[in-house]
Amino acid sequence: MAGIFSPKNVAKLLIAKSNISGSTLENYISTSTAGDGEVAIISANGEAPSEGTPFQVHLKETDAVDGINSTEIINPDDVLDVKVSEYKAEEAKTVTITVDTAEAGTTYRASIIKYDHIQSSENFRHIHGFYVTKTSSTDTVNDIASGLATSLQNSLKREGLLDKEFSVTVATDTVTISNIPQKVVVGKDQGSAIRFDVESAAKSNANATLSDGGDLGYTTVTVTAGGHPGANTGKQVLNLEYFLNGYETTDYSREVGFPNNFNVDYKANTGATYNSVIILHKKDRTYTNIERQPRELYVVFEKPTDDLAGNAETNNFLGQLRNVLGTSKVPADLAVV
Repeated sequence: MAGIFSPKNVAKLLIAKSNISGSTLENYISTSTAGDGEVAIISANGEAPSEGTPFQVHLKETDAVDGINSTEIINPDDVLDVKVSEYKAEEAKTVTITVDTAEAGTTYRASIIKYDHIQSSENFRHIHGFYVTKTSSTDTVNDIASGLATSLQNSLKREGLLDKEFSVTVATDTVTISNIPQKVVVGKDQGSAIRFDVESAAKSNANATLSDGGDLGYTTVTVTAGGHPGANTGKQVLNLEYFLNGYETTDYSREVGFPNNFNVDYKANTGATYNSVIILHKKDRTYTNIERQPRELYVVFEKPTDDLAGNAETNNFLGQLRNVLGTSKVPADLAVV
């Protein structure tokens, strides 16, 4: 139900695969070269697009009521900005702890600082691993690293996080900690990357220095890969489809109790890669109290190949936009091979 503060019709998502350019609406409806997922920009009067004329973006969807999903009419003068974003894979964050010095009578600590729930920097907890060398210890740096890894793995096992959210490996004198990409569960879990930091310390067990609390500096923490949530990944597009199309049509996320739920056929594929074109525009209500409403149109293109060659359809769509908006409002094409 749309209310005055409802986001309904403020943002729209179209998941495309191919383009038709320079077509009239009649030809677009009656002919097809690719079928489902075929997108076209056509003038609001149904004629072939031309610069400066109001237009609509149409997408062929076999499950739409009339087979076509269309945007509202967009006036080129109301287009505020156009952005294009290329696919980038999600990358894990990797941190290493190197044991530089083996010292007898010392407690070594490796800690994961995990940002929980909303993953805020103010909401965190520690997951520890320890290794203690005896006063007469002959442990090497390799022994200490192996002991720290085993202790940290056991701590993660107790919480059910080992090999689900984190991986911990050891090689000679180095412990490597990485976050594991998370799966998306539509409407329940966005699959966001696990945020964490790592710290380590070494403290003497001698009675005279035990309460000093200082780090002896026997270990080194290095971030070897900063991690990246990715851009236009399959699970990000799936989450966008869930929210935006969920507001637009009623068959998304309507869980009313088995067996009365709608089984939604999501168009986004978590294993696919995408590029996105975002058109930011506005609508002015011509009432006594003029109200400007910001609008967003997301057109994402499923890439047939995860390389520069897969950018061709995105660039074709950018070319269509230049036909109606001019070159100044549309960003440059993505690189291709």
